[in-house]
Amino acid sequence: MNARGTSLIAAFVILASAAPLAAQDAAAQRPKREQAGEGEGGKDGHDFAWFSVAPEVGYAYFAPATITVMGFDFRVEPRSSVVVKAHLDLGGDGLALELAPLYSWEWGSGTFGNFNALGAELTFAWRFRVGSFYPGLGLGLHCAYIMGDDISSGAECYGRLPVGFTWYFAEYAALVFEVGLMYGGTGIRARKLVVDVVPSPSGQESAQQAANDALASNVSFGTGFAVDVMLGLRFP
Repeated sequence: MNARGTSLIAAFVILASAAPLAAQDAAAQRPKREQAGEGEGGKDGHDFAWFSVAPEVGYAYFAPATITVMGFDFRVEPRSSVVVKAHLDLGGDGLALELAPLYSWEWGSGTFGNFNALGAELTFAWRFRVGSFYPGLGLGLHCAYIMGDDISSGAECYGRLPVGFTWYFAEYAALVFEVGLMYGGTGIRARKLVVDVVPSPSGQESAQQAANDALASNVSFGTGFAVDVMLGLRFP
């Protein structure tokens, strides 16, 4: 056998033995990478599900709003609220769409008293991944129909800027924390003669009566800010 044949046989033997050795080395290195927190894409942790559900409960504060009708001011007093939401999330990490049906019980003082609100939030959210931790922010709308003893109908319409995070503490469960900054309006259609007419100079009483009647005929809005703080669990 000449020298060229001997070289070819030696090269074949080296290549045949190199493949199993490389596979053994990769298998040995994989647990080390996983223990060091590295996985596919250089990151370990739980993937954010493309579709997930996140029931939440929290607190909301609505600043006072002043509704002006025909030159007369009707004040909606500041109110606190217990809020329950059910977030339906499409998109996972990166850009996502959230729809959150909600119910809240809002208590305050003054002319219009306590409210019950039933509505929903629609939000475009963006999140980025840090292992099992997903910080994020969004931009959306908060809209609800409000009911109360002293109003015949009403509405809340607010723009909302949520900031928060999702943290996967288990394979199919995550903790959700979110703060929502809102600005918009509270609309009221009052019951007839919700504000007593105060005796006043001639002509003034009839003008205030007309303002009361107008507020009882149509929904009128006053603007203000609001904030909510929510805590929940996400599945999966």
